[in-house]
Amino acid sequence: MNRNLLTMALLICGLSVNGQKKIDYVDPLIGTNGMGHTFPGACVPHGLVQLSPDTDTIPHNINGTYQPRVYEYCAGYQHRDSSIVGFSHTHFNGTGHSDLGDILIMPVTGDIKFNPGTAENPDSGYRSRFSHATEKAWPGYYSVMLEDYGVKAELTATERVGIHRYTFPKGDGHILLDLKHGIYNYDGKVLWANLRVENDTLLTGYRITNGWARVNYTYFAITFSKPIRGYGYKEMKPMLYNGMWRKFDIYRNFPEIGGRNVVAYFDFDLSDGTPLEVKVALSPVSASGALNNLRIETAGKNFGQLCAQAGQKWEDALSVIDVKGDSDQVCNIYSSMYHTMINPSVYMDHDGSYRGLDQEIHQADQFTNYTVFSVWDTYRALHPLFNLFYPSRSKDIVASFLAHYRQSVHGLLPIWSHMANENWCMIGYHGASVIADGLDNVGAVGQQIVGNRTGEQRIVLKHRQAILDTVADTAFFRGVQHGFYFFNAHRLCHAACLHFELLLHLRRQALPFAAQFSSLPLHIRSQRMPAPVYPRTAARPADIQPARASVMLLQSADDSRPPAFVGHNPPSSGITAGNSPTAHGSSIVPCADNSVRRYFVVAACSFCPCHPHTE
Repeated sequence: MNRNLLTMALLICGLSVNGQKKIDYVDPLIGTNGMGHTFPGACVPHGLVQLSPDTDTIPHNINGTYQPRVYEYCAGYQHRDSSIVGFSHTHFNGTGHSDLGDILIMPVTGDIKFNPGTAENPDSGYRSRFSHATEKAWPGYYSVMLEDYGVKAELTATERVGIHRYTFPKGDGHILLDLKHGIYNYDGKVLWANLRVENDTLLTGYRITNGWARVNYTYFAITFSKPIRGYGYKEMKPMLYNGMWRKFDIYRNFPEIGGRNVVAYFDFDLSDGTPLEVKVALSPVSASGALNNLRIETAGKNFGQLCAQAGQKWEDALSVIDVKGDSDQVCNIYSSMYHTMINPSVYMDHDGSYRGLDQEIHQADQFTNYTVFSVWDTYRALHPLFNLFYPSRSKDIVASFLAHYRQSVHGLLPIWSHMANENWCMIGYHGASVIADGLDNVGAVGQQIVGNRTGEQRIVLKHRQAILDTVADTAFFRGVQHGFYFFNAHRLCHAACLHFELLLHLRRQALPFAAQFSSLPLHIRSQRMPAPVYPRTAARPADIQPARASVMLLQSADDSRPPAFVGHNPPSSGITAGNSPTAHGSSIVPCADNSVRRYFVVAACSFCPCHPHTE
């Protein structure tokens, strides 16, 4: 379906946005109070950077004891708060657990404080009071007045760079760089942070955290539009071992900084009254990668130009639909569309290098690598939306899923993954549904998945959504060698249309056209499935026998028509492992389901009481 022909209309008399900017109807503040778990800051569609204010520092735990209020700060920001801690560069959007909040920057004046202080007593730290009356937010832009310092803060972003513009009162000012700050933070989350002062306008470094992402590497490069006059840092907890570094005065104007609780400061002469611009580029690979991202995305462009560029990217992304309705309805639709395009996020450098699930550095081959896959939340609606409106993005997301699968020591698609880590949150195996829907709806995705090796005939498989509907509470895993099998004790699958890698002997002997499934993520190494593992709370139905399965390939007699599978009992004419077709089109089931592709695989399982074994 051509996305340019898609029009979403509310059949209500009222305002039409045709001819007007779509971004004018987006309100990034929607969802920022209570449990909405959204943030108001600046980003571009699916960027690695989400530059936004954090309004408190509630830890995930204190000495191992969970702090329930932390859940309110999954996105770092609560609209009801009256102070801002600073502006960090990575945020989740709408999730029910959290992490990130990397590389926090705060502009300050006067005496330097290294602790953020508390919401009850902002003067005890470097945070600042603010008012919503001075707060502005639209796609790609955020601004607010930091009342305690008289500093106007403005934010915008590219895919990999957060851009800050701070208008200070005339005089001296400071930039704080807090490398211990984080969302869902706790004492010990930062495993190490490193910072180098390369010259009087350039910093590079990285930090490694142990949070929801068990090992998260965030590399950065930071440039200032004015020269640094002086700098230093404080290690907020005593170092138990400092080696021969103790021979130096490392806390003042020493260009190599390292620690687990580092808060650094940088002094500037701001007497000319011009704003200070700060650009912070991120990379999952290296500081040099971050610096290259910085140069490619921002070289020769000032804050105003980059802000306009970000706004245009959002306008283009939102222009796939036209909405009619009153102003609230139009705002609701475009704000919702906006929030669908924050995650997943690009997770690779401009040169195509990215950190994989195996923590090795890989090169993306003709695809954009993404991260932040909350698949249990997104497989039902978000990914089908991408298939309809942004098919090229779906292609890249599926390719990213398959890269994750290849790098996984378990041989699995993402469950809930972010920043080159599988965090194992929630249940089920919904990545298979995302791939299947991409195969079924986006031809380019299918081509990407099945490959294009010369001389091989490839088969696209259909994955039935009904099978995944049985996953919710009773998913089970029988080892990587046998793959993932899902069932529900009260609603057993009748025919599992899954992505299977056929047996080698089946490929070579039973199928005349040598079907190849080497790139698909689910495996069967034997024709017989292992016996299912029943949930402890469910009684094993008396009429269910140990699970066995045979694989049938159904192929259409006419290339223009899909095969058919009618009812739960496979017809006797069906093709099984022992009844392979002798020619294209023999032993064909009459077509009944035009939504199924020409080739697919059926596993006929004997543990379904209404489905006879067909081996």
